[in-house]
Amino acid sequence: MTVLIVDDTAIVRMAVREILVNKCNIEDNNCFEADSISSAESMYHTQRPNLVILDISMPMEGRSGTNAEAIISLIKQFRALNSSVKIIMCSATADQTVIRQCLDAGAVDYLTKPLQAKRMVQAIDTVRDGI
Repeated sequence: MTVLIVDDTAIVRMAVREILVNKCNIEDNNCFEADSISSAESMYHTQRPNLVILDISMPMEGRSGTNAEAIISLIKQFRALNSSVKIIMCSATADQTVIRQCLDAGAVDYLTKPLQAKRMVQAIDTVRDGI
């Protein structure tokens, strides 16, 4: 399994990677990180991950619209390139409308921060069977 971790906070990316490696038995060299929407797009094209763990609150980098709109567009873009990619949202935003929009766009789960390792492991175990 190849995983792309997309979060603008380094400590969160590190925590997610630690969970993936130590609790989900995913090899460290199969975990890639992106700290912006642009770097996520680039890494997605080069690494072709099976799983994307994606924060909803990312720097807009000159994009128009709301943050949620930009991330929802990214979800749709990833799914258009690979309809079998699994996307797990991971965010402090608990707005039910945004959560529903992410799930409708193709995300398979939505985890809230602060991260709980047990919940992340459950989400990954659930999607792992479909990868």
